[in-house]
Amino acid sequence: MTTIYNYDDDGYFINSQVALVDDLGNEILPDGATYLKPLEEKEGFKVRFNGTEWSYEEIPQQPVPTIDELKVLKRAEINQARDNAEQGGFEYMGKVFDSDQVSCIRISTAAQAMQYADDTATITWTTQDNSTIDLNKSQLMGLVVALAQWSNQCHQKATSLKAQIDACASKEELDKIVW
Repeated sequence: MTTIYNYDDDGYFINSQVALVDDLGNEILPDGATYLKPLEEKEGFKVRFNGTEWSYEEIPQQPVPTIDELKVLKRAEINQARDNAEQGGFEYMGKVFDSDQVSCIRISTAAQAMQYADDTATITWTTQDNSTIDLNKSQLMGLVVALAQWSNQCHQKATSLKAQIDACASKEELDKIVW
């Protein structure tokens, strides 16, 4: 039994296998295979067949990002976490209300419209868990205030974390900063 060595379209070693034999007992060497044994694996290198021989090809090393580049990435991570939190819902009157962009527009529009309603008017609002709550004019204004306060809390937290990012001198310090 003869071993053959398979390589991909770019010549990189894939694996080895026993050569297949046709009905006449002849070994079959498929495309992308050779009888020539590849070089031993070597850290930091790929083994590549050029059609004649195997050689080592260095795996390009990823450049180590600078602390400033890491800070930019961490700031983006904090911005994304802030946006997710801000739009993930907020609590008011013991309920969690949606706070995505469409929900914010609906809350603002309802509060504006309710200003023209009489003092006994209420609006039934569906909360994040699909339960409902009846809100009067004052409570609906309180919902707007709670939404604004939630948004402000998210932004203040992000601002504080970004100040910590600016003060970091190492990747290890940056890794400790989480939303």
